[in-house]
Amino acid sequence: MVAAVAIFRQYIEGLGSGGAVIEKIVPSRVDLAADFYIPGGLTFDFLRQHLVTNARTLKPIFKDDRLETVYIGAGDIELRLYDKYAEVLHSGKAFFLDVWGDKVKGDEVKSVWRVEGQLRRPVLKQFGIHCLPDLYAQLGGLWKYITEWASLRLPDDPNSARRTLHPLWAVVQSAAAALGDPAALLRRVQSQATAPVEWYVQHMSGCLVGFAARLNLPAIADALAALHQLAAAYLPPAAFTARVQAELIRLGMGGATPVEGQPPA
Repeated sequence: MVAAVAIFRQYIEGLGSGGAVIEKIVPSRVDLAADFYIPGGLTFDFLRQHLVTNARTLKPIFKDDRLETVYIGAGDIELRLYDKYAEVLHSGKAFFLDVWGDKVKGDEVKSVWRVEGQLRRPVLKQFGIHCLPDLYAQLGGLWKYITEWASLRLPDDPNSARRTLHPLWAVVQSAAAALGDPAALLRRVQSQATAPVEWYVQHMSGCLVGFAARLNLPAIADALAALHQLAAAYLPPAAFTARVQAELIRLGMGGATPVEGQPPA
């Protein structure tokens, strides 16, 4: 990727008699892909059984009743799974056989599938990616994000969030290490300045359930008491007040805080 950008930059700057000056390069879209040997390939029935995602769009494409491509999601985030060997045959990109080298041999190439994630500019901005160095530093995190946004999991729990990761998808996710630091990224989908109080109540309540279960405190009063004690030790009152005041200023709401025990106006 770095070499490709350098070639493009050199070409642009060499245009015309005086050339051109590139002041800034902003990534508008990134496509991350990895190829995997999957014995027997993938079927749409298998994907419907194991796919876990919040995406509202799932579009399969078949040829002669054989699955060739599945599009998961649409718009700013999309994950594609497709028969890479079939695509190589259609497009004449035989050089991929050399790229795969000794990793797949003989008829194994017929079972090579590509996992490809696409993220557009609005999502990249939410991850704080505004230039190419930002992008290069976060490629591993982006792969981690999109392969968690849609994943294959074993149907071993009615709650899809608690299902075991399918061994195949564990291999897919491990490809993040080849792209860089796979540390989780923070995606700011909604400005904290506009997020309603109910949003915080919903998320904290969900966390409270997990917290209470780990301490075996089924009563909400006991769970809140334990949380108060641990939170106060983690963030002492003076530090808490200072951070709230700083947050109020950041949100453009002034630096004053309400009297303890009274709700804000």
